[in-house]
Amino acid sequence: MRKFAWRALACAILTAGIWAQPAIAGRTVIDGGANWMLSGYCSPKTDGSCTPYTFATPLSIGGTSYSQFYVNSNGTVSLGSIQSFLTPQVNGDTSTVQTQLSAYAPTPVFSARFVDGPGVEDFFGGGGYDGTYVADTSINSNGFTVSFYGCTNPLNCGQRSIDLVQNATFSQQSYDNFGLSKTIVDASTLSDPNATLQQRFDSGKANLLAGYSTSLRVYTITLIELLDGFQVNYSYNAAAQLVSGTYGFNLPNAQVQETGPLQNRSYLFDSRGSLIGAVPEPATWLTMLLGFAGIGIAVRRRRAKSVPA
Repeated sequence: MRKFAWRALACAILTAGIWAQPAIAGRTVIDGGANWMLSGYCSPKTDGSCTPYTFATPLSIGGTSYSQFYVNSNGTVSLGSIQSFLTPQVNGDTSTVQTQLSAYAPTPVFSARFVDGPGVEDFFGGGGYDGTYVADTSINSNGFTVSFYGCTNPLNCGQRSIDLVQNATFSQQSYDNFGLSKTIVDASTLSDPNATLQQRFDSGKANLLAGYSTSLRVYTITLIELLDGFQVNYSYNAAAQLVSGTYGFNLPNAQVQETGPLQNRSYLFDSRGSLIGAVPEPATWLTMLLGFAGIGIAVRRRRAKSVPA
């Protein structure tokens, strides 16, 4: 019964998404499963039917030019395909589950929060959806921004899910066929047995939307191409801040992987892909400037005291 309900929900969301808007290239996560949810979301099979993103300007690292990048369902952005690792996990195979970003070498990878392994159920095929995340991706003239959303179910997978619920209207047909209206009605918090379906629908809608504001975690990767290198920023919304997680990157000339509280951080690389250093966040800059100012004042006072009268 539980699996039937999930499949009905997935069908409803897929159908609603397709009718709501055309496919958008800005929402793609690579795994080995079936097309999963909402318009524009693509999970390719082994024939590579879902294409990667293309940089507006190719990114050069150590003499190698990368013109494309992949947004993967385990929370990584890779400059080459890692689908061979992801495909077996669709049916619950854990033999290719990785705990180290270095496992994907020599393919360069970045991750603001790395979680590999079978995740949300593949509702249509009965297997496992490979990964924990879906993502929204945007490309600009000097890089990209990818926001990963932690998924606990199809109605909690990022802004598109929020938009879907926000714009939903009650449909008796959808309710009778275990569609989106039925799912929203079931989320109602009304205890009045005499409440109408419309009232329960409105209550369920408000309940779902209220939950998004406090529970939806967003992990964002921004890559900015510079004149002689590039910068990568990891940022987290309020719900994701200080949550413990694994993050880092693996490049031919630079490797970092750490597990701990997630905080906004930036990394600066030269054209060889070597790490120049971490770029302080604005709050850190302010602390440093105040510190320098304090030192300067102390030195001036010491000099003033040492000058003879």
